[in-house]
Amino acid sequence: MDKIFISVIVVIFLIIAITFLPDLTSATQEMITDSDTMSGDITTGGGETSGDVTLPQPLYNDETQYVSSITSSHGPDNPVASAYSGTTDALTVGGLAESQTRTVTVTYAYDATGDFVGLRSGGRMLPTLILLMVIALAGAGIWRMFSSR
Repeated sequence: MDKIFISVIVVIFLIIAITFLPDLTSATQEMITDSDTMSGDITTGGGETSGDVTLPQPLYNDETQYVSSITSSHGPDNPVASAYSGTTDALTVGGLAESQTRTVTVTYAYDATGDFVGLRSGGRMLPTLILLMVIALAGAGIWRMFSSR
């Protein structure tokens, strides 16, 4: 009976550990990135609804999903990050009104690890490694309980 009780406790612990995995993933993401906010002017001509702003720090992973917000000083604009060039650090902002000049404010994530290459790659793997360790410890505990006699 004790073995079954301990097995249930181990399974409950495993469920709790898996429940906290999304929080661990977001905490790891916050550990390896920093946030920056910058402003720049964009002028669109006739028939143009997008323009570029140059970011002072390269966008994390060169992906527009790491742009958390874009606002415009021109009311009718609906600014969205549509493309990014990692070679020039130019973020293309779409959804702008034609023939206007506006100030665009961009909040985005950039790589905060600097020269710590191991933290950059290891940080992304940390949640997976912790989950594998929890599963291995739970499995080893259950195996030890049932093989002890």
